[in-house]
Amino acid sequence: MSIDLLIDRYLAHERLDRPRLGYPSKAAGTSLHRSSRQWQESNETLDEASQTAELQAMEGAWASLTFSEERLLRADSRMRHAEFPIPFSDGTRQSLEFVKKRLTKLLEDRGIFFANTPCA
Repeated sequence: MSIDLLIDRYLAHERLDRPRLGYPSKAAGTSLHRSSRQWQESNETLDEASQTAELQAMEGAWASLTFSEERLLRADSRMRHAEFPIPFSDGTRQSLEFVKKRLTKLLEDRGIFFANTPCA
């Protein structure tokens, strides 16, 4: 897995996890309800547990970033998925590489390790 994929997963999770304004779409008592795992295969349960651990580590590492670092990662994620991406300037690309390396180090400190793949 790459750092870009984990950033995208985290941002997608963050969009889904935010409370919506207005009336809730489900009862408050059911927010912690999970389905029974008795019908899940062991690899599905393990995959779910590893994704939860990744997202929890990412949440802690993300909180350690500055506001400008966070904005840069969000902009990069949007540009990677844009139909017509606008390339970043050289200085911004260098800053982005530095932030991704910093985030990778924060995640490694929390027990999430990546294969030897380049950040950018």
